Amino acid sequence: MEHLLASEGHISPGPTWLFRVGADGQAIEMVGRLVRPGHTYVLISTSEVPNLTAATPTSIVCEGVKGLRLELPRTLSTEQVAELKAAGFSIAQTIRVWPAGLAARNWDGEGATEWLENESPCFGIEHDHPIAEYQVRLGTDPPLTIAAKAAGVPTFIRLQPLPAGNHVLSVRVIGHAAPDTSSQPVEGWISLSIRPPNAWVSGTIGHCGLIASSEPPEPTLDEFWEGLSQIEVLGPAGRHVTVSVELLDGSGARIALEQVGVLALPFGPETWRSAFATFERREKDPWGYLAASSGRILVDGDELGTIRIPLHRDASPIRWVWRSTNKSTQIRLVDDHDGEAPPQVSFRSFARPLDEKPFAVADVEAGIEPETPGGLFVASYGDQHVPLVVGVRKVDGGLGGLLVEPDLRTVLRTREDALIIVKAVVAWSDARVAGAFAIERRARVLDRLKECLHYVMCGANWAAAERALREGRSREKAVEALIECFEHKRAFAIVLVRDAAKFARLPDHVRQREFASLAHRYAVAPGVASQPALDLSDVLDRGLRPDDTELATMIDHLWNCPGLTAGARIVQLLGRSYPASASNVGGSV
Repeated sequence: MEHLLASEGHISPGPTWLFRVGADGQAIEMVGRLVRPGHTYVLISTSEVPNLTAATPTSIVCEGVKGLRLELPRTLSTEQVAELKAAGFSIAQTIRVWPAGLAARNWDGEGATEWLENESPCFGIEHDHPIAEYQVRLGTDPPLTIAAKAAGVPTFIRLQPLPAGNHVLSVRVIGHAAPDTSSQPVEGWISLSIRPPNAWVSGTIGHCGLIASSEPPEPTLDEFWEGLSQIEVLGPAGRHVTVSVELLDGSGARIALEQVGVLALPFGPETWRSAFATFERREKDPWGYLAASSGRILVDGDELGTIRIPLHRDASPIRWVWRSTNKSTQIRLVDDHDGEAPPQVSFRSFARPLDEKPFAVADVEAGIEPETPGGLFVASYGDQHVPLVVGVRKVDGGLGGLLVEPDLRTVLRTREDALIIVKAVVAWSDARVAGAFAIERRARVLDRLKECLHYVMCGANWAAAERALREGRSREKAVEALIECFEHKRAFAIVLVRDAAKFARLPDHVRQREFASLAHRYAVAPGVASQPALDLSDVLDRGLRPDDTELATMIDHLWNCPGLTAGARIVQLLGRSYPASASNVGGSV
């Protein structure tokens, strides 16, 4: 262990250190001071750092050293090469050669290619440092000299069709534009294997194996399960393959394996659609699909081999899955987050939307049917929250129980309760919904929570007026009651009622400016910024998501300014629904 720490757990003596920044943001020391175009480095020195055009100063939390962040471009000019070498760096220089144009029959990425007799092999050549010329030679033929283009600009060459057999193409750098570069030439080779084309028979392949393709090329698990993907498999005629779908959890372990069918080769989209239609009609365990993080289509041809087509799914490490039938809705929590601590689960009923109670994690991981009338489940791990609103089909009290009236009688007019209500609105608004009447019941919960918040912030008279507006007893009288809540600032409210629709249509920054100007004109809250009032409305309308500290600050700012809060609420209530004919309710200004 001491030897390992001594060899791996230290940096060189200095006084200058070079570190390469990796894709994960961590930097590793480059003892040889070798730099490569297209990479990022950090240079640290106890003395003066060199002046480099590609470098910018960076702060180092360490006394006695200075630092530079070196962002090298993908291609280097002659001046940059000279500048780096003068600073004591070695430069990794790359020349890349690859098949271009029509794809080669085979390319191993290291220099071996395969082509047909009737094809004209094409190649691209690219360099990332100053080069003067290339010398290209096919076998023992005379070389062809090609002037190199600027660094990063590829040069393309095309050969004439070649006879069957093996050939070698050499590419040699015979000169450099940089005057101080070593004159030792650099040379690389590409092997070309030329063969005659194989005779093709429709529906067969040229080897004893399987070839599979899918549409789309990278299907998702949901596309497969909904019948939106299809596969085509080529192979020896008359042979059979077994096609199955394998469902996997977050760790890659198998959850379930369902056989689609045994199909004769070769088969195409029509055969696949017929087999999948039969698969759809069979009884299957739905939880395997719902809980799966990914999957694979398996095409098993015994000695012909097995082809695996990945089925991707963008799934949260912790997520809710559910299954609805005509009689019930069942939910289950899938936990793939691999953390040391288990997630926490809480529940709030539609009937008591502010009362958050803990829920046993083991129960929801096994699967439950929520009690009537349902509510909001939230799974939490760290600072992540995954909410789900579930509605239950069974109701209490006949048709009147379809929509549940929330009980908010315990709410007090305190800042603490105002913050609790706002956070509850956010939790209920951001949740996905499942089950019967979930959307309608959540909408009622949110309406009542918003009314309750403005009762806390603006008083009982405001709450009564807003309730009358919602119940539609007399719209004009309800709006007049809202205006009366402003007392000696009635003119501010009258203008907002008249122009509510205009305010609602304005861009955010213009609405903020116009609202602030109006509040200042009528001295609604002298010396107090008005923006938090509209920000609070945006939070309630799902347009803004500040953190808990910012929400608390927003409530504190507005606590003694009910006129601003009520003004923003008028725009929210009447901006999209109040008719133009009522623009003079309460008088004129």
